[in-house]
Amino acid sequence: MQQIATNIFEAYLEVKGIYEKLKINVDNFIKEFEFNPNSSVKIEFSPKIKIIKTSFIDNLLLYIEKVGTFRGDERESFFEKVCNIELKTKEDFIHMLNIVVDTIKDNIDNSEDTVNKSLKKNSKAEDLYTYIFSGKYLDVDYDLEFNNKPISMLSPGERGLLLLTFFLLADTSNNPLILDQPEENLDNQTIYNVLVQLIRNAKKKRQVIIVTHNPNLAVVCDSEQIICANFDTSIEPKISYISGAIENPKINAKIVDILEGTMPAFKNREDKYIQ
Repeated sequence: MQQIATNIFEAYLEVKGIYEKLKINVDNFIKEFEFNPNSSVKIEFSPKIKIIKTSFIDNLLLYIEKVGTFRGDERESFFEKVCNIELKTKEDFIHMLNIVVDTIKDNIDNSEDTVNKSLKKNSKAEDLYTYIFSGKYLDVDYDLEFNNKPISMLSPGERGLLLLTFFLLADTSNNPLILDQPEENLDNQTIYNVLVQLIRNAKKKRQVIIVTHNPNLAVVCDSEQIICANFDTSIEPKISYISGAIENPKINAKIVDILEGTMPAFKNREDKYIQ
């Protein structure tokens, strides 16, 4: 049965290999996107094979009685130990299987119950071992961190930023990309050092359309066209739009008045075009 278990684990290793290729792509993506040197963009993507603890416990206890090691605090301690074993190689998996099998044997030998009494009614030892060696309780998962923070601790804005990064990684097409308030829940430093860099690089090969309330995002992202919306309620509700490049005097004025863009930003843009 060990050979069968080994073959099954090799299939999980193949799936893990696919995730590891994605990790290489993530690393290359970070280098390619040329983030601001002052930024500290760090994405850690670590694929791993793990035991689905709840599934493993529930299914194993379908076959055996809750006696000895498999009862109370001792049971929790045992499963915690087993599920925390790092399964990097076939040898690691076989080691884990041996711990489980030996514990069941010791549990039976150290009990006054016979083997048949240790197994639940209508359960067979061969069914128990078939489940243990099947690897059905395994899964390929990954740990994902953004700037040394696990995804569970990220703010909604940081999660959105991470999602945008992976989207740009996975979708290499040149289809237009529409972003609705990508700056939401992000601090100014992250917006400038990370979000702006993502957008500026993405628009090199695809059209990027942004809906934003951020005062300067349209300017620092070097927008080719800005559309300003105005909602007038003085007589009757009416929405009007004005569009144009940053260099357009009317758009220039709108940005200063409404978006609160800074004049130095316009000056830099103007100098670039004059040169």
